[in-house]
Amino acid sequence: MQDNGRSGIDILDEAIDELLGRFADQAVSVSRVINPLLDIWSLARDVHPEVAAPVERLLVALNRRTLTSAKELAATLEEVRAAARRQNLAAV
Repeated sequence: MQDNGRSGIDILDEAIDELLGRFADQAVSVSRVINPLLDIWSLARDVHPEVAAPVERLLVALNRRTLTSAKELAATLEEVRAAARRQNLAAV
């Protein structure tokens, strides 16, 4: 996927930065992060299904919770970035 010459990984990175910037609080209501996480999941899936796996695991974990932490979000999204980098290297 490309948008104005940007790769899917670039678009995914921007979305991750935006989400982390919006939810820098220590405790975050799950209801506030579900839709942004679904957006990131979709972008990650466009790169490769394995890139979306960390988001899928977090969404399952959040299913019965009301709060998450900025640290948990950051850790998951770093896993997404690492998986995207691996996919990018594998594609070269």
